[in-house]
Amino acid sequence: MRIIFIIFFSLTFILFYESCNDPIVTSGKNIVFPDSNISYQYHVQPLLRYTCNYPGCHDVNNPVMATYFDLIIADAGSIVRPGDPDRSRLIYILEGKEPHVPYVYWEITENQRKGLRKWIEEGAQNN
Repeated sequence: MRIIFIIFFSLTFILFYESCNDPIVTSGKNIVFPDSNISYQYHVQPLLRYTCNYPGCHDVNNPVMATYFDLIIADAGSIVRPGDPDRSRLIYILEGKEPHVPYVYWEITENQRKGLRKWIEEGAQNN
């Protein structure tokens, strides 16, 4: 009985400890992109959720940016061109080369701008 208790306690502790390692993002400004191997799931999608995908902007009534496929395959042309950040509309907008309302430039940090560019350069993987 004591062994079962020790095993149960150990597993509970491990699960609790591992769940604490997952950072909770409460704002787009908390998202920091690495220099390479950028993840759609952990970097790109959370950033877009906090800065672009909300009611009145890129929700169900406007160009949607909620999923990976919304970025790659869009009605009016792709927003992201994998491997080619200089021809990706998302980069044009974030670098202020194309007008966009509301202005998202001030909400995106330089690290995030460079990170999105690098993600597209790396092939805009759905990872």
